[in-house]
Amino acid sequence: GKNGYQFFSEAMNESLSSRLALERELRKALSADELEIHYQPVVAASSGRITGVEALVRWRHPVRGLLEPDAFLPIALETGLLPQLDRRVQRQALKDLARWRTAGNAELRLAVNVSAHQLELEQFVPQLLADVAEAGLYPADVKLEITENLMLRDIDMVVPKLRALRAAGVRIAIDDFGTGYSSLAWLSRLPVDAVKLDQTYVQQMDEDERCARLVKGFVRVFQDMGLQVVAEGIENISQ
Repeated sequence: GKNGYQFFSEAMNESLSSRLALERELRKALSADELEIHYQPVVAASSGRITGVEALVRWRHPVRGLLEPDAFLPIALETGLLPQLDRRVQRQALKDLARWRTAGNAELRLAVNVSAHQLELEQFVPQLLADVAEAGLYPADVKLEITENLMLRDIDMVVPKLRALRAAGVRIAIDDFGTGYSSLAWLSRLPVDAVKLDQTYVQQMDEDERCARLVKGFVRVFQDMGLQVVAEGIENISQ
């Protein structure tokens, strides 16, 4: 343009080339079943028993090894692959839960994450319920975890779908509570059954008495509201 100049940066070209390569590899990974699910246990504090599992996706890359979600989910989001990836993980997790149930773990429940792009799909609710039924499970066996920011991103669109799922028996949880709006006023209006405290609070409890009191306060308030409370990142008896 007029009175302007630009310099070419090789780093920009390398970044773009790397991104395009990763996109191609991710598309191949979806068709070649290179994605795998790792399960994090949900343990009842009162009994120490495992009552459920949370499904977490990983990519077993043929060259780079095991990749964490941060390495490929942004690409999946940018390229429109995220809803497909989400459903792939959810369907496999449902099958795994059904298999564990058959093996005698009747009390296990499954928690899965849902993205904004998947939730915005018109057929999301009937599709999810159909996947649950196909796996031989009941809606009450499943808990959807949704971040605060997603819950409030388009509340007029999100809430009716969550209410429909909840009416069918699916449980709804707010994930990473304390990292977004963290509004108790909003929480009282949303169709949720559980709240997950972000691990940032949990990991500071041993060193920060104020943080420990805050967590205890959250737990009391949520329980008084009839909500289940899950704390992320517990690693020792004190926590």
